[in-house]
Amino acid sequence: MVVSSGRWRRWRWGRILLGVLVGGLLVGAVTPLGWFVIRAGWEEARILWRREPIAVLVANPAVDATTRGKLQLVLEARAFAERLGLPTEGAFTQYADIGRDTLVLVLSAAERDRLVPMTWWFPIVGRVPYKGFFRWDEATRTEAGLRAAGLDIYLRPAPAFSTLGWFEDPVLNTTLQGDSASIVETVLHELTHARYFPKDAVPFNESFANFVGARGAEAFFRARGDATNAARVAARWADERRLAEFWRRLYESIDSAFASFPGEAFRDRRLTLRDSLYGVARRALVDSVAPRFRAIDPRYAERVRLDNAALIARRIYLTDLEGFEEAYAQVGQDLARAMAAIIRRHAAGGGGSGAVAARARLTVIWLTHSPPGRSGPRARSVPCSEGRFHLRRPPACVDSSARSSPCLPSEPPRSCQPSATPSSPSPPISTSRRSAIPSSPPTGSRSSTPAAS
Repeated sequence: MVVSSGRWRRWRWGRILLGVLVGGLLVGAVTPLGWFVIRAGWEEARILWRREPIAVLVANPAVDATTRGKLQLVLEARAFAERLGLPTEGAFTQYADIGRDTLVLVLSAAERDRLVPMTWWFPIVGRVPYKGFFRWDEATRTEAGLRAAGLDIYLRPAPAFSTLGWFEDPVLNTTLQGDSASIVETVLHELTHARYFPKDAVPFNESFANFVGARGAEAFFRARGDATNAARVAARWADERRLAEFWRRLYESIDSAFASFPGEAFRDRRLTLRDSLYGVARRALVDSVAPRFRAIDPRYAERVRLDNAALIARRIYLTDLEGFEEAYAQVGQDLARAMAAIIRRHAAGGGGSGAVAARARLTVIWLTHSPPGRSGPRARSVPCSEGRFHLRRPPACVDSSARSSPCLPSEPPRSCQPSATPSSPSPPISTSRRSAIPSSPPTGSRSSTPAAS
């Protein structure tokens, strides 16, 4: 019997995932991690099974022109990534429609009177300050439990993630919801994770991927003679850098205030100071920062969430951007050389010890590819109290025009409704970078990436 290459690949990966699920069942009988593997494997299997070759879809006139154009852009962005030295292998050569408009919900939590995030541990990648959920009911139940325990909670959608090269990641329909600039940024962001993803270094990993995605997308469009999209990317990145500095100073201000009143006896004092400082920050965002935005809707400043969980989440995707920019300038804005220099510097400092992506490929784990509050994935639209997303944004949850960090509607979007399948964790691997942006702005974001349950 003759089997097509596509069917053969599905059959081969089907056997691998079956092994993962069986192994997870055996381990899951005695450990929570085993059940995580089962659920993660199930969701990944569903995605891989739905894959279709992008080249075939692009050549099919029955596919609408807009989708074909975006898929062609993915292939071109992938080819550009190879020229930058990013490992592509079989990634982004296929497309999968997951049948819903939200891929995963990413949850972050933190102490209300201390800038201490709640973390979750996963093999290979170590501890990460967020967790992903494929099911709305599981996400909101966990959110309610943590909120009842007195923690700040930040729950938002992410449209993409990376498996760090373990599987041939397809581009998803949730990613294609973005504009041309965000699609290219997402591809480059996720492929950056496949090149270098040191363990226990989430802020570096996501911020570095954000930098590569933004500067890479700008270079990509300039090389194509597309000055409009190149300028759009540059404007978004300028806003992200401005916000990164704002979040840095706010973080240091709040951290200093908390440190000035240590101990349980001063908890109420810390909470009062925190509320006062976030109030001052809101006014500064609205009056001083928003008027200087070049791409983000100024309304973002009025509705972006301000609390410890959201602040820490945004910092994950927007840390040391100026350090990356300095390295970029030192090599004449040669992105490939800048990446190599940044990776060498980070590894030499101990950040990359024994934890490069090659080693991470030994285990299936996911981290959501979308940062909270920046240009990363940009989620779009459903009116909500806040506004935008760095990881890439799912249209059902963020106002695309406002480019704010992702927010959740009062009712779960169609794609988030509980399914009949086992609840599954979102990849702890790499979440979309747009999530890191402000209320409507981008982060995540790749990062891409929280573990889902």
